[in-house]
Amino acid sequence: MAVIVAADDDPAMCRLISRILQGVGHTVVTVNDGAAAIAQVRERRPDLILLDGEMPPGMSGFDAYLLLHDDDDLSAIPVMMVTGSATPDRVRQQLPEVCDVVTKPFTPEELLNCVRQVLGAPPGAST
Repeated sequence: MAVIVAADDDPAMCRLISRILQGVGHTVVTVNDGAAAIAQVRERRPDLILLDGEMPPGMSGFDAYLLLHDDDDLSAIPVMMVTGSATPDRVRQQLPEVCDVVTKPFTPEELLNCVRQVLGAPPGAST
């Protein structure tokens, strides 16, 4: 299964994301800001990165995405934005190369379907 780094400043959201993704066999590392996400990505080289767009106080997910995207060693790792503050269209305008956008609140099925699509698993697979 995949190794996923998930960054969100809300501990309850980190627990929810972790529970959903670990429930289907993924390894999930959660952090609470963009700088910690970048550090974990450099250390673990995950298969997928989930970033909350707004993460005060510190580096936002949008800022972290731009740094990851500009880093030749890390830019190939797919990034999904998980946000409650922006519409998917707005996120895609700002970050056109983001793999997918999940809006909060989301259902476990919505999150899993997006992860399956980004990781390339077929729709019926238990990813």
